Formats: sequence, C-alpha cells, structure tokens
Amino acid sequence: MSRTRMPLLAVSTDTLLLNAFRRDLIQFYDGRRYQLITAHSPGQALSTLEQLLERGQEPPLAICDQHFSDMTGAQFLDQAREIAPTTVGVLFTDGDGRCGQDDRPFQQHLHHHLPRPWHSPDKLTYPVLVPLLNQWRALHGVGPIPPGLAQP
Repeated sequence: MSRTRMPLLAVSTDTLLLNAFRRDLIQFYDGRRYQLITAHSPGQALSTLEQLLERGQEPPLAICDQHFSDMTGAQFLDQAREIAPTTVGVLFTDGDGRCGQDDRPFQQHLHHHLPRPWHSPDKLTYPVLVPLLNQWRALHGVGPIPPGLAQP
C-alpha cells in the first residue's frame, strides 16, 4: 500500500458537521491514515466517488446525512454502493438511529447509523468506525489499523 492517505467521503449540507467530522478524524488518526473528502450534495458526492475510482482510490467509507433535497441519505448510499461495491455506508441520523419508512428498501447498503449532533466521538463514533474500517482494510489486504491509532 502506498503512503497516500485513503479517502473517506462525507456528504452533508451542514458545514459545521463536516468540519467537526474532519477535526475529529484528524485528531483521532493524526491525519496519517485518511483524508476526508467532503461534498454538499449527493450528486456532487457521486461525481467525486466516480473520480476517485478512476484514480484507483476507492474510499473505505461513505458517510452522509439523512436528509437532502433531491434524495435521502440511504438512497445516496444505495447509489454509491452501485459505483463502489465495497465502500462502507454510514448514515448520520437525527438522534433516534432510524431511517424513514421510505428508506427501508435502501437500507441493505447501510452498515451503521451515527447520531447527530456530533457528540463524544471517542464513545459513539470511533467504536463504530474502527471495526468498519478494519473490515474494509482486511477485504482489501491492507491490514488493520495499528493499535496505537485504533484507540483514542
């Protein structure tokens, strides 16, 4: 594996949420493992995902908000999974951890929910993301996240 940081794709219209995720990701991984690539709409994210794949950089993780004007987060993850079949899908939810009734057909490509607002990443986020990222890394022969970086 090259020293290039692997891209993680985050999609939200909420700039504060994206900035918090970027800050926490850099703090947790010391900026050495992953690069957060953000998009403000599902369409922009799907285009970005295609560009990453053209460069041979499949993101291990696509994380997105639940609500957008043109589609739901679960629908975005469904479309993203068609483009990048092994990318792990995580959905920011409004705190109750549930998707809407209309999203049930799309939930097969959803690996986990994360509550928002963004609180206690060391308790709520990293225990979810580290195993999902390690699963992706194992599938691609990258190896697990080193122990010093797997624990906040």
